[in-house]
Amino acid sequence: MTREIITIAVGGAGCRMALEFWRRLMAEHGIAANGRSMRSSRADERPRTFFVETRAGQYAPRALFVDLDPDTADELRAHELRQVLPPEFVVVGEADAASNFARGRDLGREALDDRVRDRLRKLVDSTQNLQGFVLFHAAGGGTGSGVAAALLDRLAADYRKKSVVTFTLMPSLALQRAATEPYNAMFTLSALRTRSALSFVFDNDALYAMCQRSLAVKDPSLADLNRLIGQAAADVTALLRFVDAEGGADLNTLQTSLVCAPGRQFITLSLAPVETAAKLGARPPDVSTISDRVRAPEACLAALDAGDPSAEKIIAAILIYRGKIAAKEINASLARLKARGWPSLVEGVAGGLKALQIDAPTASIAGDARGAAKRTVTLLAATTAMASYLERVDHSAGPMLAGQAFAHWFTDAGAEAGELLAARTDLVDLIDAYASMRAP
Repeated sequence: MTREIITIAVGGAGCRMALEFWRRLMAEHGIAANGRSMRSSRADERPRTFFVETRAGQYAPRALFVDLDPDTADELRAHELRQVLPPEFVVVGEADAASNFARGRDLGREALDDRVRDRLRKLVDSTQNLQGFVLFHAAGGGTGSGVAAALLDRLAADYRKKSVVTFTLMPSLALQRAATEPYNAMFTLSALRTRSALSFVFDNDALYAMCQRSLAVKDPSLADLNRLIGQAAADVTALLRFVDAEGGADLNTLQTSLVCAPGRQFITLSLAPVETAAKLGARPPDVSTISDRVRAPEACLAALDAGDPSAEKIIAAILIYRGKIAAKEINASLARLKARGWPSLVEGVAGGLKALQIDAPTASIAGDARGAAKRTVTLLAATTAMASYLERVDHSAGPMLAGQAFAHWFTDAGAEAGELLAARTDLVDLIDAYASMRAP
């Protein structure tokens, strides 16, 4: 029996990330923009995990789009996927959150909660065996942080036994778009710490650098960055949409494979190969090469920037190989990496490294700067380097909080005086949880 997943996009950035994800999934499953299947189903695919099949034989995303900004509804109505996005499952407000977590959370509870709850109930009622939810959002925005936090509370209250996995875009630490972004990110991490089963993290710094360095895109657009996020999310969910040699996976198996303890559910994603079509056509990399490349810092979609890479360890990791690849090729590649000391694993935890292979390759979509390789690998990693990453967030938010900079913007919008300090405490606890697993 199919175990369904409901996807929720929150905020303008979250909605655009999700749209790129859905474009990718429709291409991988041979579904046209009008929802019609363009080919016979593969024996190893399970599109109904994410798609609803109508009585007319059309497919539609099992998805909900939520934003406080009413303009998002117009954007979705004009999008190329508009024919498969029912307006009923687009919930918008009347004004945005002004880059303020507290405003977003309160508006999410007051202006959107009843409608979101109703639409979620309809989506849930249409499933036979719901396994959980996938959430796309940006931690730096007021809606992507505040409304997402309110929504996570709602999911915990109404569907507490269902897993929630997030694809979370962290704000750029090199170039802040709003003075409130560090606080928004801090609040988001606090909410995710207790409400998400897994959170895959990205940031525009790493995505921008990847586009420039590897894909020869001189001035990357947000669409370029979102396509990389959509690709990574499609690779992660390929485990849920296609049957591998082990029979397939679900959200629970992903969680148990990657999370060794509560509060350590923040996962990085790395892709290989990331090259233009011209480079791939000239010399397609072999399995050994992509296995080596995917562990390089420049392959990661989060700018970890660890101070001492030799001190960092892998807590748990999954390598997802896609395309026609023999098990012996994967095993030989991993043996070579092991001989060179990778991965350096944290001792005494049940994590380790798993390698899974799916015959279905990635699909190319219009606008891709990345060439479509026949064989790819994606690394899902829980790493102690997350401590350094989270420290950078704290280094932005901590001094601001110490001087009470902009704090009144949040209390004026409904946050209690102690909430900022409590969120900072949660962030420090997260940092300590990862740092404690580093090499002595």
